[in-house]
Amino acid sequence: MATFDELKSDTTWKEWCAQKIVRRDTLTGAEIVIEPGVAFFVDALEQLGADVQFSCEGHPKGFYVCFAGSHEIALKVVSAGWATVELIRDGRWVLSLKGNENGIESTGRKFDRTERDEILGMMAATWMRKLLGKAPNT
Repeated sequence: MATFDELKSDTTWKEWCAQKIVRRDTLTGAEIVIEPGVAFFVDALEQLGADVQFSCEGHPKGFYVCFAGSHEIALKVVSAGWATVELIRDGRWVLSLKGNENGIESTGRKFDRTERDEILGMMAATWMRKLLGKAPNT
């Protein structure tokens, strides 16, 4: 299992996507390989103290990570920009990328996998710098 300590701080989001990030299912105990597109964000949220419960790299508008954590963690994530964080119930949050957080749809461009991946790369670089105090290689 790769962690921030094992990867150089200048690792890009695409390089993170190539890592095999494994977690244990809390219900069954089975090993789960985290989908490449959300692996960085799952690990980053855990570094911030959140308990990640569900995640999906999904379609361009299907990216999400559900996590349990404090209001302070959610505010930190919101302050980094790029995505939406919503309270779904007490202490449970969903981080999502729906396509227009950065004005893509309002410009008339199609929000597709390429656009999503570009945004996730920039979002990861911002998280490295603002939330985790590391200097990304962007």
